[in-house]
Parts: sequence; C-alpha cells; structure tokens
Amino acid sequence: MARNAGGREATIGGRWALPFLWPARSHQSNLNAQATKWRDDIANNRVHEETGKVPALVFKHEEFAKLEPVLERLFDADDLFSTSVSKTFRVDFDRNIYSVPWRLIHHSVLVRGNEAEVSIWLGVKRVAVHNQSWGVGDKVNDASHEHGLIETKPRAAAGALPAELCRYGCIGTSPTTPRGV
Repeated sequence: MARNAGGREATIGGRWALPFLWPARSHQSNLNAQATKWRDDIANNRVHEETGKVPALVFKHEEFAKLEPVLERLFDADDLFSTSVSKTFRVDFDRNIYSVPWRLIHHSVLVRGNEAEVSIWLGVKRVAVHNQSWGVGDKVNDASHEHGLIETKPRAAAGALPAELCRYGCIGTSPTTPRGV
C-alpha cells in the first residue's frame, strides 16, 4: 500500500479548500455557492503546482477559443410506453388510467408522458392528450372520447342491457317496451 495515497487530495483539501469553507460548515445551505466562489476566486487564480500556470489565464487565452457553441437541441426525456387500448377505451400509464377515443379499442398505441402531459399516439398521429396526473389510481377522462359511441352502439349506454334480455322485462325500461312476451 502506498504511504502517500491521497496526498494530493489532502493537500488540496487541507491547504486550499478546507480553511476557506470551514467557517461555513454550520450553514450548508449555501455550500455550493461558497465552493464555486472558492474555485473562481482562489483555486483558478493561483499558480498551479504541476503546470506552473494560472488556470484562469490558461482558460482565457488558450482553451476558450477552442470551445464550440452549445447546440440548441432539446433532449427527449419523455416516458414511453406501448400498450393496447382496453374495451373501456382506456390506457394505463404511470399507475393511472387515461381515456382515448372509443374507436381505438384494441389498437396498439404509444403513450408518452412528461412532467406536464400524457399524450397517446396511434402511429405518427396524436389521438389524445391529458394533463399528467401525479396521483395513484386516478381516472383521467375526456368526455369527447365517447362522442358517437351511443349513436353507433346504443347498448353501450351506462346500465343498458342486451336487447334480448329486455324482452323479458327490464327494470327501468320505457312504458312502450313490451314486457313478458
């Protein structure tokens, strides 16, 4: 085992950083700001032991000209989840349930979620968008997703029974419905 292992770190920590930061130990809330100030005001403005140069001046006169501009490109950090639309035209995402247009029942879709919204995609087309719910077990519904369902499938109405059962007397049927046939 080397006898001087950690010597460089102890020198930097003991001689340079520790005396500057030690008075702030009781107030750690601004420790990052103090470390940045120490780096800029003390560490980068002294003559470096190994190179014999001042790091701030090396950066200013040699390295800065070699830097390339930062690209204005955003990174895609959305959560992606492939799933199938349930028969109740819903998709599960992040422990919540989101509605989609009813015509997409049993289709495979891609769910994209970020900090603000959840969007559902069928291929390249966005078919639904909801505000992200941060709860657990929430049912996020858009009433427009049911548009046209009752007209196309009348038995899809809440509480509706199949027509063949209503011939034998449905509870809550209209007076014009024949009973007991």
